[in-house]
This record gives sequence, structure tokens and C-alpha cells, in this order.
Amino acid sequence: MLQWKMHVQDAMFTPPFPDKTAFHNLIDSLGVYQGLFRNNAYLELYSRYQTRIWPSVSHEKTYQDLFAFLEESVRQEERSQLSLFQEQGLACPETLSGSFSFSHPFSSDLSQVGISMRRSPWGMHVIFSPGKNRSTVQQMLSAAEKVCWKTLWQGLEPWFSEEEIERLVSELIRTIPEGLARGALFYRETYPASGAGASHTLVYEFKKDKWQRTVLDEEPLPPSLKTQAYRRKDELILRTNVFIGSTLPLFRIDIPYRNLEEFGLHPFRDFLSDYSVRSVRLASGFTSDLFRFATFWQNETYQVEGLATIASVLFPEDPLSLVVLPIWNVTENALQDIRKATRLSDPLFFDRDKGLGLILLRDCPIENAQSVVYPNLGKKLSAPVDPPLTVRDFLESR
Repeated sequence: MLQWKMHVQDAMFTPPFPDKTAFHNLIDSLGVYQGLFRNNAYLELYSRYQTRIWPSVSHEKTYQDLFAFLEESVRQEERSQLSLFQEQGLACPETLSGSFSFSHPFSSDLSQVGISMRRSPWGMHVIFSPGKNRSTVQQMLSAAEKVCWKTLWQGLEPWFSEEEIERLVSELIRTIPEGLARGALFYRETYPASGAGASHTLVYEFKKDKWQRTVLDEEPLPPSLKTQAYRRKDELILRTNVFIGSTLPLFRIDIPYRNLEEFGLHPFRDFLSDYSVRSVRLASGFTSDLFRFATFWQNETYQVEGLATIASVLFPEDPLSLVVLPIWNVTENALQDIRKATRLSDPLFFDRDKGLGLILLRDCPIENAQSVVYPNLGKKLSAPVDPPLTVRDFLESR
């Protein structure tokens, strides 16, 4: 059976991926000699069969190492052709292919090797097509061009999304204060492949001197954006959401109330707020559609140009009906005061040129925004707050 490996930088756990259909489809379509350089850096995904062609291949190899290997392996008479191929390849084109004679083949089947590169959503994907002669290799390279790449990439999307989620989990685990970590449980749902059935609930817990991840084998509490309290045996537990950039409630955290009393509710809120910012900074470099909203993050707030996109994450059914509160004469120094005066679940936008701050209210009818949120926020802030309006009205007025 073909074994694929994944190297996840900065993550404590590899992505759970019980459905290997996407891998089988890759092999059926493109053969066993392939790999993917994550963000055109390290070789994150590859087959163990790759060692037949590239003996020293490993997760530590980079995209540049690939070309260094080719320089050592391609016959001298084809070095000028290789130099042009390398120049084009390092520019990370959409597609690139070539065929070369190897100077140290392990068998006659490897005397000629075709190389096909294609930019994927996650980095450069590379296929080796070994053969006895150039004609055979060219046929294999041509066949690779006829596959449905969109379908292959869609199959890998859940797996790479899981990888990025695990990086965010690890950031949460690494930064949670010791006083909160004791007895805390983190929950998240897996990101299922299309048509692969229901997702699973994963639980992260520090026990036996290390963090462990397990699958929840009981019925979870119904998801809620509100803070919940429940009893676990004789202990009172507080459950609250952990947001990525005040936008995506990706995790839930259960903490014994006695821990919160010792640690302090305000420091706990500060931790959740700080993580919200740290996590969206990290997610802004991700490639999965799940985190597309994070690309609008700039410094400590979102760009106003991302308002519609982020509203669609909060309320996909009718994002333009959500309510915003404009705040004028906002400076960089005032942003922290605004963030402290708002809920952790309400994204903050900032137009520096106009001095305009914008709070996107989650799950708040405009009537409640007018009668409660607007007057209360006006009392807390020195900057003038405009009456609430819908996202649709705000965008039409710009």
C-alpha cells in the first residue's frame, strides 16, 4: 500500500484524515512518484517510492534542494537545458515540464526522467515520470495534462484545512496560561471531505504530563455562541467559544469554574482576546478557503474591504442584513479601547485614511443595536459613534 507522509510545522498533532480517497485518486491519475512543496518551501507531502529517483528525499528537503539534486543527476550535455528549466521553475509558474537523461540511474527504467510541475493552492506539486526513453516519458507527461486537476485539489482541501486547524490548536495550547490549562478541555469539529459523512468531535486535554488528542465518544453539548455552564460530576464547568480573529468560532474550551475564580475572569477574557489576534495573524498566511477571511487582517484590525466576506462567515444565510456601528475620528491608539468595549465575537474594522472604525455585530437585530448597543457604546467611548445600519446600507453609501 502506498504510504504518504505529512510534515506539519509548528503543530503538535498531524491532521486526522481517515478517508484516503484523495490519495488513491492522486496515485490512480498521476502515479506514485509525486510530492508537494508546501508554500514552495519544504516537501510536506510525498511518497516513499520517491526514493527510487531521489534517494535522499525527506521532509527536510526544500524546493531549492530539488534543483540541486537535478544538477547532480542530469547528464552534462543537458545542463544548458536544465539551467533554463531551473530558472523557469524557481519563478513558480502555473505549469512547467521537461525531460532529462539521468547520469546515475539505478536501473534502465530510470535512464530518462520527466518532471512535471504545477502550482496547487498549497504550493508546487511535482511529478517524476521515469522511463527507458524520451518518447515513453513524453507520453506520461502528456497524460498528466489531461487529468481533472480541480477534482484532485478539491480532494486534498479537507486534509490541508485540517493541517492548518492543527497549527491553530497548537498555538492555543502553547499560549494558554498554566493556571487555565489545568483541567481545561478543548473541543473542535473535524473538517469533513465533501460527501464523506458527518464530522467528529476532537478533544484536547493535558494529562500524564503531555497534551493528548482523542475522539469524543459521547454526545457533545449542542453548539452555542453563548457561554454555557454545566456540571461534570460534582464540578461546575464553564464552556465558551474561542474565536479566530473574532470571526470563526473554531474551538470551544471547558474550564472548571474554580480555576477561573483563581485565575480571574478578566485575565481569562484578555487571554481569549489576545489569542483571537494571534490566531488570525497566523491564519492570514493560510491557503484554505476556510480561512480566506483572514487575508483581510492588517495590523490589529480588518480592512473595511473585507466586510462582506467576513459578514458571510458570521451569517452566511443573509450577510448583508448584519448590523454595523461606525465610529469616527478613530486613531491607532483608540483601537484597543474599542476592542475592550465590544464583545469578543464582534469583528473590528478600521479605515486609517478616513479615521473610521467599524464594529460588525453578530446575532444582533438592528432594533437591539439601536436601543441597547448604540447608547451603551456611546457612553464608553470618547470617539463619536454613528447610529447602526445594515452592511448592505453601509456598502451602498460608500
